[in-house]
Amino acid sequence: MCWLYGKTFTYLRLALFEYLLELVDFKYHELLMFETGYQAESILLQAFSGNLEDFLLLVEGAIPYRDREAYLKFLGMPLLDFLLKISEKAELVIAYGNCATQGGIPASSPNPTCAIGLPTLLGPKRVISIYGCPGKSKTLVTLLAYYIPFEKLPPMDKGGRPII
Repeated sequence: MCWLYGKTFTYLRLALFEYLLELVDFKYHELLMFETGYQAESILLQAFSGNLEDFLLLVEGAIPYRDREAYLKFLGMPLLDFLLKISEKAELVIAYGNCATQGGIPASSPNPTCAIGLPTLLGPKRVISIYGCPGKSKTLVTLLAYYIPFEKLPPMDKGGRPII
């Protein structure tokens, strides 16, 4: 799993990760991984170039749209451009939390960066949305516990949310 942070507050929810570490192999997570600098970037580059197979992409945080060259870069690219390309390689794309699903507080007025959610960028049919501030941990764990062994999604509602 590659877990990326956009415009959000970043904190580690230990109880959530205790469960997730049993379910998924974290390839990239800024707070959990040992790799730093070029070593960390090399993992993103593998995913970006299609050399990291069957990875799940989870985005937590809003995506700056306006003046995107000034904010949040991954592999030297603005987050928006990076997500457009890396999402094509991911097996599954998850927007986690209100900021990632709808833009959240960063998208509220006056919204100087024109922050948007991942479904707005990629289209709602390509993204699984898990709402809440922070995102609902139980929903994420249940989604992954369903998806990983069965390799299919649980029932979803019209908003791209798992019905579990």
